[in-house]
Amino acid sequence: MEACPDDPGSREGRLVIPSMAKEISLYVHLPFCRKKCPYCSFFVLPYSKESEDLLLEALILHLDQISPQLTGRNLVSVYFGGGTPSVVSSDFLQSLVKKIRALPVAFDPAIEWTLEANPEDVSKEFAALLFSLGIHRVSLGVQSFVDKELVFLGRSANKGHALMAIENLLDANITNISIDLIFELMDQTKGDLIETLKVVKDLPITHLSLYNLMIEEGSKFYRSKEVLEKKRPPDASCLEMLDTAVATLESYGFDRYEISAFCKQNQRSRHNIGYWTAREFVGIGPSAWSFFGQKRFQCTKNLNKYFTALAYNKDPIEYEEELDTALLQKEQAGLLLRLKEGIPKTPLLAPSIKQAIDKLIHKGWIQQGENSYVLTEAGKKFYDLVQMELL
Repeated sequence: MEACPDDPGSREGRLVIPSMAKEISLYVHLPFCRKKCPYCSFFVLPYSKESEDLLLEALILHLDQISPQLTGRNLVSVYFGGGTPSVVSSDFLQSLVKKIRALPVAFDPAIEWTLEANPEDVSKEFAALLFSLGIHRVSLGVQSFVDKELVFLGRSANKGHALMAIENLLDANITNISIDLIFELMDQTKGDLIETLKVVKDLPITHLSLYNLMIEEGSKFYRSKEVLEKKRPPDASCLEMLDTAVATLESYGFDRYEISAFCKQNQRSRHNIGYWTAREFVGIGPSAWSFFGQKRFQCTKNLNKYFTALAYNKDPIEYEEELDTALLQKEQAGLLLRLKEGIPKTPLLAPSIKQAIDKLIHKGWIQQGENSYVLTEAGKKFYDLVQMELL
């Protein structure tokens, strides 16, 4: 890894995007949080008006820097992630959205604009602001509807906040609403998960993401990982909870279109689909990742360095990786398996990938459809091992 110095080097040869009408997505990292949740390992900063002003100036500079290379591309999704994007001011969002809308790209007729939000931030006024800006999809960090779990996760919102946020969004005519839920928590029981799922049944939402709790380096939980892992439910209980969640959500009319994602009315996350299908994307903001062709790279995880680089028209990239064709194909095959459609059958499939697939079929983790290879139910439960076989 090459650290980004105070006066970064030339941007020559980076952020090169082919000038053609090819689909692309934009990810905007807004790193501010009022507090950092103990399970979070992302780059976040405490919110302040001074930092917000600095970030806005940097983001505008970054968009200016890459604007010539975006000309003619078809922008299919814009995603504001974090951090907690819902803590920034209305002036910040208005200025940033205006700048994005001025990009020399073709805006896809079905473009998806998503903003992540904490439930306690979604007032009627905030929801109306989002709608006025054309941000018509909101992803709420609900995580649980059980109070003791929310306390453990360090969340500020409770069940009431989440329900009110959804109501405020609907009143603002924002109907494409997603929620995140986390399971496999310490001391969690199947009954606890069922309590959360009961609330979901009558929610007017179109999308749900279900994640198991990961204790990752950089999080507060990581410092107590050994102690916490002893309180995690046994593997058999975790698998039972997953089966219960999937069956319950499907009984509610949700389609499990991706391992961790469920939707109604075919309202898939268009932005996230891009990650699984190798769509190129630009990431702006400190710590944001990008992917072009056979390269992936990350902006510096420091707001001041990020701004300074852009102020001098330098590259704000801290880490860069170029993948050889064989590895990229294997990675893409593994990502496609996350989707219910799986890997298309094609004569162009690399022999090494086909050999891995045959091995996984023998293990009972992949099955052949008429036109594709898809995960079995067992394969979905052990996806990490499936991915390792492909790599």
